[in-house]
Amino acid sequence: MAHAPRPSSFPRWVALADGFTLALVVLAAAIVVTGGLRVHVWGLALSVTGAWRPAVCAALVAAVRHAAFRGDSLWRRLTRLFGPLGDPFLEPHDGAPIPAREIATVAALMAAATLVMTCPQVFRLDAVKDLGDPLFSIWRLAWVAHQIVRDPLHLFEANLYYPSRLTLAYSDSMVLPGILTAPFFWLGVPAVPLYNVVLLSTFVLAGVAMYVLVRSLTGHRPAAWVAGVAFAFYPFRFQHYYQMELLWACWMPLVLWAVHRTLSRGRWRDGLMAGGAFAAQMLSCMYFGLFLAAYLVPVGGTLAFGSGRLVRAVKPLAAGAVLASVLLVPLVWPYAHARQELGERSPSEVLSFSSTPQDYLVAQQTNVVWGNLLGRGSHGPEDSFPGIVIVVLALV
Repeated sequence: MAHAPRPSSFPRWVALADGFTLALVVLAAAIVVTGGLRVHVWGLALSVTGAWRPAVCAALVAAVRHAAFRGDSLWRRLTRLFGPLGDPFLEPHDGAPIPAREIATVAALMAAATLVMTCPQVFRLDAVKDLGDPLFSIWRLAWVAHQIVRDPLHLFEANLYYPSRLTLAYSDSMVLPGILTAPFFWLGVPAVPLYNVVLLSTFVLAGVAMYVLVRSLTGHRPAAWVAGVAFAFYPFRFQHYYQMELLWACWMPLVLWAVHRTLSRGRWRDGLMAGGAFAAQMLSCMYFGLFLAAYLVPVGGTLAFGSGRLVRAVKPLAAGAVLASVLLVPLVWPYAHARQELGERSPSEVLSFSSTPQDYLVAQQTNVVWGNLLGRGSHGPEDSFPGIVIVVLALV
């Protein structure tokens, strides 16, 4: 029986052809999403506005490559490269690795659900409905992309409210989303379509992250699907649809996933992953990062003592805490300065935005299903409404 040649025995031109094919596919997808790419290279303006050209070129290159070299297909190479993701990545309680194909399927279906749940946003990626928070978020992303390569030591010295200093700390700075989107700003991708794509991607990332957590804890795919969908499309997310920082929740399930792994195995790399994911949450949305910290202390402690594994997990978790502290040091001074300059919210203001038990039974009037029956306003403490289906499924 003939075996496919090992990767090392591939002709170099095959690897180049495969890489070129994938690059063309990515380019075509980017054009579809953004409406076109415009790049300035050495003073020359280059623009690509038609997705069909790179798509056709990708198909032709792939056809020629597979006709000339039948030893191993591009699909098999990708499957071998991104096959089952074993240790130290996604491994559920039964020890069987979660295949990359499963994660890719979850991501694809979450993306499809996002397009349906947020429709018609996908048809108007070049526009925003609200001219407040979305434009402010676009500015924050663009500022990080601008400053991170020019003067990163003065990242928080933003170009507003002069002569005040460290003004990026007047709100959630979203440093990590800004870094992740920076290459697209540098390539000249239009800001509004880029913002909308990032906003929609937060739903996909949240769903996939929760799927990974529940799948790893239970080994049960239907349970992971329910949890992923519930977390990705929780009513709270739509009530804060225009506040991008409050949509970056994907890191929280990954922190819990890494904490559970650390308690189960006591390995340093799991503890470091927990600390890195926590820092990522703080750098994406400080509100959720602080809420998560308050949650992890009692819940993580209870899990550790209840499982009797605290002794072997304490050092890896402490290492993760040190890593998170180092990564978050740049945030301390700007926000301490902003607190000293602006003060804090008054107790009455905090109380006005706090939920009471009855607020969990009140929906927004914009809620399609429950707005007419349980709605009473457009924004406020009623943001706590969890929906009905999620509660019923939890009870079941």
